[in-house]
Amino acid sequence: RFEPQGHAAGMIKQRTRFVGKRSGFYQPVIERHGAGTVPNAFDDVLGLCRLARLWRQRALCLCCWQNDRFRLGSVAAVMNHRVFLAWCVHAYTALGLVCALLALGALAQGEPRLMFLWLVLAFIIDASDGVLARRARVHHYTPHFSGRKLDDIIDYLNYTFVPVCFVGWSFLELPLESGLATFGWVLVLGMTLIASAYGFCSDAAKTGDGYFTGFPSYWNVVAFYVYLLDPPHWLVLCVMLGFATMTFWPLRYLYPTKNSHGQWFAIGGGVAWGLGCVALLLLAAPPAWAVWLSLAYPAWYLAYSYWLHATQPPDNAYAE
Repeated sequence: RFEPQGHAAGMIKQRTRFVGKRSGFYQPVIERHGAGTVPNAFDDVLGLCRLARLWRQRALCLCCWQNDRFRLGSVAAVMNHRVFLAWCVHAYTALGLVCALLALGALAQGEPRLMFLWLVLAFIIDASDGVLARRARVHHYTPHFSGRKLDDIIDYLNYTFVPVCFVGWSFLELPLESGLATFGWVLVLGMTLIASAYGFCSDAAKTGDGYFTGFPSYWNVVAFYVYLLDPPHWLVLCVMLGFATMTFWPLRYLYPTKNSHGQWFAIGGGVAWGLGCVALLLLAAPPAWAVWLSLAYPAWYLAYSYWLHATQPPDNAYAE
């Protein structure tokens, strides 16, 4: 450094330095030096290099910040999209409640065929919402909402409550022999509802290896054949009482979509059987042989489940 002469005495030196961070960026500031100090040529070049480096760092920080903001915005958009899809799956599951309401309305109007068609639609929703829920990862994107509880509530209505109401109204409207017979029907129907509620609330109702524990509340199937076959009262009473008791008996029943034993035959046969049941409902007077033939699949299901229970070792793990 040297002492300025004459007009150079009032010369101003501009330099840059770091003064801290503001909003994540290094801000260059201008320091004004007073008279009496004038830098040499080397100091001027060094200051310009430092200034260029600072502005380059600022530009990089700005680009990174904008990229991060864009990336975070994209992640938030994807998360919102996934959450919306998860809630759409829950809404699809909840359509089963609408089916139950319409089925009860059809039963109140004396249209059992329409009631069973609504129950078929509820069954289709129940059979497909699990796949959609796993694809949409509803447990991850809606962790504070239990789709399984919603599904259990809807299944209880469509698989138990509405069919039992159909059986009760079908027989209790008929002239019964005595008040004792009426009491017996009310007792059996009440036991059926309570036994099914126990099955839906039990943690051991589904096993980790793809079985139901106890009779899996297929009361819609029982009511369907009660409607088509019109069996005598005592036979219906014995069948309902027997299946209600088997809910508490720890026999394992095949869970077709989660068990590899005969899975494709069980699913394919179930689809064919369901289509046949719809065809029987649409016919004004279904032939008796077709109705009895449709019983082959439920009979095979029960027999195969009992055979698997006797030959396959149990898994004590409960299904999640």
